[in-house]
Order: sequence, then C-alpha cells, then structure tokens
Amino acid sequence: MQVSLVPLITVNGIYPDLLVIFLVYLALRKGQLFGTVAGFVIGFFFDIFSGSVLGAAMFSKTLAGFTAGYFYNENKIQYNLNSYLFILIVFFCGALDSLFYQLLISNKIEINFAVLFFRQSILPAVFTAVLSLIWVIFKPQRDTGV
Repeated sequence: MQVSLVPLITVNGIYPDLLVIFLVYLALRKGQLFGTVAGFVIGFFFDIFSGSVLGAAMFSKTLAGFTAGYFYNENKIQYNLNSYLFILIVFFCGALDSLFYQLLISNKIEINFAVLFFRQSILPAVFTAVLSLIWVIFKPQRDTGV
C-alpha cells in the first residue's frame, strides 16, 4: 500500500508514511520489543517491494518502532491510541524514520543537513501526523460496559 497508494497523494515530493502510523499503533498496543521487531519486518518488506537500498528502511523502521515503544504503558493503551498524544508520537517517529532513511539512501556527497532535515524529515512527518489525525478522530470507540 505504501508503494502503490502513497504516490497518488504526494504533494510536491512530500509523501506521508502510512507504515509509520501502523508501526506506532503496534508499538503502543503491544510494547517496545514487539514494535522493534515489527519495524524490522515492515522495513524489510518495504526494502524488498520498493527496490530501494536494502537495509535502509529496515534500520529506520526498526528505530521508529523502538522509539514508539518508549511510549508504551500497559495502563494507558487506550488513552495513547485515542488521544492527540498518538499524533505527536507519529510525528516524532515519522521524523526520525524519514531522517535516517534519507541519510542512508542519499548518494550525494554534499548534503545540506538543514534542507535534508526540514524537507525530507519534518515535512513528511507533518504530513504523516495529519493523516494519523484521521485515525484519532474517526476510530470507533469501544463500549466499556460501564
């Protein structure tokens, strides 16, 4: 879906990362270890299907899953998934994922870090966080029976 659907919603070369939204969801639901392993597996399949540098997405998604797992709290799973904190976690993990992915796949020797950080890290993370807002707003609420 990331390889086939996302190019349709790309704006000026800035693209959201739907896999990071899913990865943050998994890490907040199941914990840091699960998020780290899920990031590795998701990154591996992304590398295979996208034809990109093998290992770049594996590393960046593993790092994003590991980082998202820091926000895991067994007592606050529903709060973290249903609040605006989810959007902030997606933004932070998306920026981290995009930054390291771009650093690993860039073949330019002279990299302007400010441009790389803003255009290839922050802007995609903002786009991804805006899309995760859809999850927070329209996610069906569970009836707790109280």
